[in-house]
Amino acid sequence: MSRGDLTDAEWRIFDPLFPDRGERGPPISDKRRTVNGILWVLRTSAPWREVPTRYGAWNAVFVRFTRWSKLGVWDAVFRTLASLGHRACHRFHRGAGASTCSRLNVWPAPSASGLRSTA
Repeated sequence: MSRGDLTDAEWRIFDPLFPDRGERGPPISDKRRTVNGILWVLRTSAPWREVPTRYGAWNAVFVRFTRWSKLGVWDAVFRTLASLGHRACHRFHRGAGASTCSRLNVWPAPSASGLRSTA
């Protein structure tokens, strides 16, 4: 586990929110690794192509992000965070300050069109 990755306790909360498989193909081999890769991009604002290999292939992480965005998965994640209160907010928005976390319930979920591949 790298700095900033989801802890076991955090993953137990979020695991059920993410689909186990896509529309086609085999089950997602390591959802947690993929989610940590997505969170790494959102946290660092780095291009998708710079996703560290420990999170899997950058394109797989990007594709999963866009598919989950279209399915509304991120909306459920943000609603869950909002329901857990300020402690959860501050964990995922380090350094954001209380005013940012108090607005969590009005933030739009990330969209596939908002973060593009750098291909």
